[in-house]
Amino acid sequence: MKHPFLSVCIPNYNRAASLGETLNSILSQTYQDYEIVVVDNHSEDNMEEVIGTFQDQRIRFVRNEWNIGAAKNLNRCVLESRGNYIKILNSGDVFTGTDALEKMVEATRNYPDAAIIACGYRHPDGSTPFSLPFDLLRRKGFSTVREVMNIHMFGLPSVWMIKKDTFPYTGLFIDSPICHADLVMKMAYYFDLYAISEPLVEHRGEAGGGSSSMGETMNRWEFMRFRVLEQLPFYSRLSSEQKAVLSSFLQIKLMSRIRTFIIGEAYHHALQSALDILKADPHLPFFYGEDREKVLELLLDQLVHRRKPNEIIDFMGTQQFSRPYADLFQYGFGLNYQLYRLDQKLKETSKKIAVVGTGYLTKVILQCFPELKNRIASIVDTGTDLQLLEGIPVTKDATLNFHDTFVIIASDDYVRFHRYELIRNGLIEGEHFLPALEDL
Repeated sequence: MKHPFLSVCIPNYNRAASLGETLNSILSQTYQDYEIVVVDNHSEDNMEEVIGTFQDQRIRFVRNEWNIGAAKNLNRCVLESRGNYIKILNSGDVFTGTDALEKMVEATRNYPDAAIIACGYRHPDGSTPFSLPFDLLRRKGFSTVREVMNIHMFGLPSVWMIKKDTFPYTGLFIDSPICHADLVMKMAYYFDLYAISEPLVEHRGEAGGGSSSMGETMNRWEFMRFRVLEQLPFYSRLSSEQKAVLSSFLQIKLMSRIRTFIIGEAYHHALQSALDILKADPHLPFFYGEDREKVLELLLDQLVHRRKPNEIIDFMGTQQFSRPYADLFQYGFGLNYQLYRLDQKLKETSKKIAVVGTGYLTKVILQCFPELKNRIASIVDTGTDLQLLEGIPVTKDATLNFHDTFVIIASDDYVRFHRYELIRNGLIEGEHFLPALEDL
């Protein structure tokens, strides 16, 4: 029997009310060389009745004898599939048009080495997420791993089409709520990834709670991801600085929420978050020239004694044990950790630095990194009439020679656009340029 090119896999649990709409969305696609595999995780509703109303022989139904958890249910989708590629579509989600599969399959032909073809997605109200991926081939390696550390930078499983023969290299989904974040990091290290910007999937997941609830949920995710980093199969190949780069991303996300919790006097949440970093992150010793462990212990003391929010913010913004922490609490956002090591990185080269942008973020860069000022040869901004900014020439000429220039992207409004234009042109983040902000 000829196997289909594509397996559309639907992990399902108690979504009978919306499963029919998902199936109809698949069956209406112009691309037809697929099977549909519905893997039910021991639902308690009338899901089997819904399946019974469809007579298409391409639909296969598998039911778990007991609830095995979301990650293992995704793995059963993979194991039951027979196609060369696996398109995951969560029960309840639908395609936004009848040519969605056709566009994703076309991308597999254009980028046959890509382990994942992802697409943009939208919500039922038509809104799209903040970090919608661009039409872009991301090359395998550490810089892409760092990029996809941001959980939503490469979407969630429902927008992925995965090349099945890549799983022997990465393993299946780990049994964890952050299984998708773990898998995409491993895929990014070993294989190219491609993202289609067009929202081809409408995600109808349940709405989240309030900001405090979401902050707590994200904190639990970051806590688990500290533990997962050491289990990555390529972890031993990373340098101490690369390990610090990955860890710092998670730390800064947690510290940003700690700052918000402190301002709102939610001390119990701030305490738990600080403890998560102190006790869960094995990478604290990797931060050269810092003592993050010391500053976290001092922060805990401030929180335990219920110092006033402004006193804690002032203390954290002026302490001398960690510049990245101090800058975050002073300015309200985390600067890219690699900027703090950039002077050392460029010391043995003759490279100059160009900063893109003349706004507030550029001024912060000049204030926070005085050691870089002698290397900054120009500030690039096509939309300003400034001639000088703090004594540095401002130019409208955006033509840059990356053989002798390192770029810091500090354009307040277009940092993502500039970043992806550089990647699209074959430049590597961390080697040729850096975004100014950590959480990008």
